[in-house]
Amino acid sequence: MSLENPQHPTPFPTTSPAPKKRSLPKAAPAPPSGPTTRATSDELARATEIQDTDPDEAISILRAILHDPTSTAEALRVKEQAIAALSDLLSQQKKGEELRGLLTDLRPFFSFIPKAKTAKIVRGIIDAVAKIPGTSDLQISLCREMVEWTRAEKRTFLRQRVEARLAALLMESKEYSEALSLLTNLVREVRRLDDKLLLVDIDLLESKLHFSLRNLPKAKAALTAARTAANAIYVPPAQQGTIDLQSGILHAEEKDYKTAFSYFFEAFEAFNALDDPRAVFSLKYMLLCKIMTNSAEDVGGLISSKAGLKYTGVELDAMKAVAEAYVDAVEKKLSQMILDKKFAGTLDQGAGCLIIFDDVKPDGIYPATLETIGNISKVVDSLYLKSAKIMA
Repeated sequence: MSLENPQHPTPFPTTSPAPKKRSLPKAAPAPPSGPTTRATSDELARATEIQDTDPDEAISILRAILHDPTSTAEALRVKEQAIAALSDLLSQQKKGEELRGLLTDLRPFFSFIPKAKTAKIVRGIIDAVAKIPGTSDLQISLCREMVEWTRAEKRTFLRQRVEARLAALLMESKEYSEALSLLTNLVREVRRLDDKLLLVDIDLLESKLHFSLRNLPKAKAALTAARTAANAIYVPPAQQGTIDLQSGILHAEEKDYKTAFSYFFEAFEAFNALDDPRAVFSLKYMLLCKIMTNSAEDVGGLISSKAGLKYTGVELDAMKAVAEAYVDAVEKKLSQMILDKKFAGTLDQGAGCLIIFDDVKPDGIYPATLETIGNISKVVDSLYLKSAKIMA
């Protein structure tokens, strides 16, 4: 049966041709809305290559990497490396406020990574700010902000460490009352959690704080608590060096310079192996202990040793001058005592030593002879007077 309408014949054949394929119009490219850099290793490498020649461009690339919305495992890894590179670069450029803003901008990113990595990044950025001179107030403000954020996010592990850092900064700023109050609450909380590694840091900080307040008994008690906690766990060499340095300071304060020297020596070896700038302070304390134990002549040997030559400079030259002045003062005093016949001896300038003579036992014949001569003189005078009277 035909489907044609006889009254309106179809002008085309009943077999309709195949429909033509029409291509859809291509969408126009969207206008660029900003940097399109993606979080890739190539972009990170490019930023690393130009960070010395064009730091501003390197900073721009690193920020673009962080703004990439990609959240794959590879992208997150690249972003973590970009954060470290950007922190170092901003620190070198002394842009403390930008580091502060970076830490604020990264808060949404922290929800994609483990809490341990978050703590590492936060502490790394705070350390980067600390490398910029004159940023104590900025560091304190930054730590306060992070403490509030960690409380809101219930990140106890990170909060405790930031509070410990805040207490150290407050102590450096001589805000001892607030620092002590913060440490007291923190010690109680950390001991309840039995986090021994953090407890060592807090006890050490408490010892330094009490020492600054001239409360030596509490400083020693806090140091003993730090040593007790450290004996139960593995302590990194830098932290062990800090314990030894504080021990030496407390012993020196009690005038036990020999014991203090041994602690300073242990601290110096630890810091020297790590290229820690505190090594030179430990060495200076060692030299002072030598001077205080009347062994100033050993100062030159310590400075000229293989380890001491590494830190040759104005600070060690000053310590050498103090030792030489001490030796000169001793030599003058000894010379005066020899001249005053307080003891018999002589100073050997070439050998740098004092030669003391044996005590000479007095011979009785000399006083007796002098007495006899005196008596004879009296007799002669008497005979002269008598002969003069007779002759008169």
